[in-house]
Amino acid sequence: MDIFTGRKRVFGLITLLGVFLFACMVYGQDAPPDAPPAAEQPAGEQPAGEAGEAGEAEQALDPNVWKAQRKEIFREIDKEAERRAKETVTRDKIALMLNTRSNKYEEDIRNEQNRDRRKFIVSEQNKWRNMDDMPDSYPNMSKYLEIPIPKWDLEKGRLKNIVKRDMLKIRDDLEKELLGIFEKHCKPKEIEDLEREGKEKYPMYKIEDGKKKPYVTNITLRGGRGYGANRIEGRLEAVTVNRIKIGFRMISRNDLDEDTQALFYDEVNQKMVEKYVLQEQRRYKAIKEGFVNDWVYMVYPDMLMSEGYVPKLYLANKVQRRSTNVKNWIQRDVYFENLYNVLLKKEIERIKPDITKDFFENAVEKFGETIGCTDDFEFVKEAGEPEGTGEWMPKSVAADFRMKKEQQNAEPKPEGEEAPAP
Repeated sequence: MDIFTGRKRVFGLITLLGVFLFACMVYGQDAPPDAPPAAEQPAGEQPAGEAGEAGEAEQALDPNVWKAQRKEIFREIDKEAERRAKETVTRDKIALMLNTRSNKYEEDIRNEQNRDRRKFIVSEQNKWRNMDDMPDSYPNMSKYLEIPIPKWDLEKGRLKNIVKRDMLKIRDDLEKELLGIFEKHCKPKEIEDLEREGKEKYPMYKIEDGKKKPYVTNITLRGGRGYGANRIEGRLEAVTVNRIKIGFRMISRNDLDEDTQALFYDEVNQKMVEKYVLQEQRRYKAIKEGFVNDWVYMVYPDMLMSEGYVPKLYLANKVQRRSTNVKNWIQRDVYFENLYNVLLKKEIERIKPDITKDFFENAVEKFGETIGCTDDFEFVKEAGEPEGTGEWMPKSVAADFRMKKEQQNAEPKPEGEEAPAP
């Protein structure tokens, strides 16, 4: 019993010793190797900190790196310029400016229009009086003499759109109104009335049985020589197809114009009466169209402004303000946004050079953490380059660039070879 107990103890000790040796072997394989002594460090190698700094410097000089940084800085410049410009140029300020200038503009235009309208109305009334068969009074046009010009009012940060009708629709409606006013004040004559007037203008001389022969006066011939040779008057004695006889004188029909023949021949008389009717109808139409066109020219620009349109060159061209060509007009809200964008662009162009200079010259401070800039930029322009050329580059790159240029200029040139242009 004692023998077996002693053997078990020996076997347990041997097992523990084996486990201990196996653990030592495993630990020895995983342990990091000892660092070589400083004297045995390979020549040319730098400490880890110095190598990192050198790598960053080389990366900063890499054109792909600093050009990408420069591109990103330009993006930031555009954003900052737009942000500052939008603080300066606002729609509220533009609306205030337009309302202020519109008051002066409206006053000037109103005075100018009043002068033009007075002259226009006097001219129209004179023409009216000089036309035959027109009413004594001129139509009442007072509703077109004072047309209000709307203000530049904003609604939720945008100009309120008050357009309700298309420009061509406004003109069509205006022309219809003016036509109605003219026709109401000066009604067109009936065809029967015009025919009666035509027959009065061309009275026929006829020889009728049992009646006294008519006395003809002021008959004009186409030809004739001597005093009174082409002026005939007397009793109408006979009318034939080719001749007429007045007093003792036979006159060839060919010597009479159509107006004179209409006094003796039925077919010519009917023709001239029809011609007179057409002429009077055309005259009435021409007078009516002239009336409408004159008032459209005077009123249509004001109608457009009252309906929410302005000339494209509203603040620059006085002549265009009186234009009746729809190509020269635009909606007020569209004009307002165009003006806002133009003023905003001008403000951006004005402040952008200062922002560009500030951002590039302080690139490390402003973009060191976000973009990774390790060097400020400077603007490099070679001698002899035209104005507006050059580029921004890191100061270290710029110094290296200038040094290479100086070395190139300092190198002696072979005889006969011209130095390269700077």
